[in-house]
Amino acid sequence: MLHNRFDFRAYLSTWFVVAVIPLSVLVIMYAPDSWGYENGILENLQMILLMLCLIFCITAKADKPLYLFCATVVLFLMLREVNCGRVLFWSRPGEIFHCGPAGDYLKWKEIPHGSVIRTSVYVAATLLCLLALFRKGNLTAIVNLAWRTRIPFWELLLLICGIATGMIAERFNICFLAEEMGEMLMYTALTSAIYRYTRSLQPQISA
Repeated sequence: MLHNRFDFRAYLSTWFVVAVIPLSVLVIMYAPDSWGYENGILENLQMILLMLCLIFCITAKADKPLYLFCATVVLFLMLREVNCGRVLFWSRPGEIFHCGPAGDYLKWKEIPHGSVIRTSVYVAATLLCLLALFRKGNLTAIVNLAWRTRIPFWELLLLICGIATGMIAERFNICFLAEEMGEMLMYTALTSAIYRYTRSLQPQISA
């Protein structure tokens, strides 16, 4: 039953995801803290991965309305990464795209109408996602895709591991490099899965 529901094979894209694990150990042990700063190396790499996800969704070969919905979700994740633009435009040194630790940026309550800006952006992004989700036939297309296609087991497992690593590192203030590499693992797994789905490479469930 599980072998029919999940795809346990490791593809080339899967190994790219797996490679993030030893890379994460090296980064946490040896990389300077500046790699994990806002707008730093790791966050820029995460945005590149999300941009790839977005491109794969927009250029999907089939189920285009469905993947346009996925594209709106990816845009939501990109907004989350830049905190609705807060870490792009409101640094204490006054520089746009400033790279620095979290303390270098104004908090929303310190920005004129900050709470209104943040709420407006998140509400607009959420409405866009919902509109795309409930666009005629999209919800049915999602269910049909899940029903007829095997779920990529390793990408799903590594995505969950990435989410858990990032949340634990943030919650217990363990190491912000670990938090960033957890997100890197999550986004790499997501990119691998979306690539195979949008290119119709994910195997179908046998009858």
